[in-house]
Amino acid sequence: MSFPNHRMFYKYRQEDPDEKWVVVVVNKKVLWKYECAFCRHNAADARISCMSLNDLKGRQALQSMYEDIEGVENRDEQRLKLYDPTDAQAEVLAFNKIPIHYIKGVVFDSKTGKEEFIENHPEKKAYYHHQNKGVFASRSYVRKYVD
Repeated sequence: MSFPNHRMFYKYRQEDPDEKWVVVVVNKKVLWKYECAFCRHNAADARISCMSLNDLKGRQALQSMYEDIEGVENRDEQRLKLYDPTDAQAEVLAFNKIPIHYIKGVVFDSKTGKEEFIENHPEKKAYYHHQNKGVFASRSYVRKYVD
């Protein structure tokens, strides 16, 4: 499992701490079965927002998310997994609704949230990660100090 854009995610979780937060785990087949844009940096970053949508689609755009990037620690220094994009703020934008059968599971930051989900969706996997652990931590912390 890769990570959400932890900087943005942390910011919004701090702005609304009483809200329930989850990370949805989606089947990787969505990347080629549905129209997607592959952003090697944050989608709002000027290096991405100035690009045409066509340049953000396809195999080359996807592969570019895993290449070394000037100004970013290399993949070995970051201790990245094969499925981790080089830039921690890289994003995939899906332009269609994702059918529920492509949702593999959900990660909750509360045990009660996980339990409620399991009651309503026993066929789906549910996980609990403490509020500042797992996918709710920074990727750099998890990759460098936890693995």
